[in-house]
Amino acid sequence: MKNWKLLVLVLVILAVWWWWTHRPGAADARLAHRYQEICDIAAEDADEPRAGVAHLFAYLGDNAPAMLHDAGSLLVEIERIPDDAAHDARAREASAVMHAPLVACAPDLQRFAAAVQADPEASAALERGAQRFGRTLQLLIGGDQALADALAPLLPAP
Repeated sequence: MKNWKLLVLVLVILAVWWWWTHRPGAADARLAHRYQEICDIAAEDADEPRAGVAHLFAYLGDNAPAMLHDAGSLLVEIERIPDDAAHDARAREASAVMHAPLVACAPDLQRFAAAVQADPEASAALERGAQRFGRTLQLLIGGDQALADALAPLLPAP
């Protein structure tokens, strides 16, 4: 009898978790939470910009897959809204929810950016990481002429 109650409890917990992560509005709230964590890194590491850059890259390395998933889920959720006015309202709402932490922590982000810029080693690490990321994106999606030719009939004429 005891195992039965435990199984029911686990199933209830899983159902609540599934509902919480798949309800409308969940993806924008999760992204807002992640942005708040980036704000926290900026606030905490402005006095140690080299460590802050390493902390930021580690955070993004650990969380970017979930963030990209949430961004994709949010995009699909909004695009599935058939009414244009409701679609636009939901997109505006999601934007406000997601961006609120970044707007609120703008002074911390600016302080962190200034500290990184003032530290040549931190600045070089950030630039190296940004350039590498840009190169990765370019290699993945930007330079394949055969792919561009294959997709050309699907795209509107310039």
